[in-house]
Amino acid sequence: MPTYLHVAKGSMNSTFGWSVSMHSLSSAAEAAAEASWHAAFKAFWNAAGVRALYAATNSWLSTVTYTLDGSGHVTTSTTTSEAIAGTGTQSLPYECAILVTWRTAIKGKKGLGRWYLPPPATAALAVNGWTLLPANVTTFTTALAAMNTSWGGTLTPVIYHHATHTTDNILHADMPDGVYAQRRRGHKRIPARTTIF
Repeated sequence: MPTYLHVAKGSMNSTFGWSVSMHSLSSAAEAAAEASWHAAFKAFWNAAGVRALYAATNSWLSTVTYTLDGSGHVTTSTTTSEAIAGTGTQSLPYECAILVTWRTAIKGKKGLGRWYLPPPATAALAVNGWTLLPANVTTFTTALAAMNTSWGGTLTPVIYHHATHTTDNILHADMPDGVYAQRRRGHKRIPARTTIF
């Protein structure tokens, strides 16, 4: 059964890139696996209320599915383009992210994977600014559940272990109510500096 690497890509502030990825096992051919992945991520991005939690300069631009050989190397790929922007305003900074954790039966770091979704709009925050508004956590988790339902039956999401070229099925997913940091995103922009003295 083929092992696939799926990636969803987009842009922040209409300039800098973001991406999230997922491995899967599937008996489907690459094109069909990509169609399922694309439809699933679209189910998330277009779910009720999600795009309003991203600024209009934050866009989802494509998905791609790579076929991996027995050594974990890419052999072929299929890409599907999109251009769907958020509808909100005033994004949080580049390095801010909505965190999703994918869990297998294995405890510890080897048994989990993480997504750092793009920075949400300030409207996603609770009034105190420290956490996400509970209703917005529900919006994200409902959308992610819809994504999981969408790919079910075609793709089996897994954690891929590069050292052994083995996989473990993802059994659960969760997200905290905070906003987390993916620092390398912030490094893409060269800041303007103002002299103090």
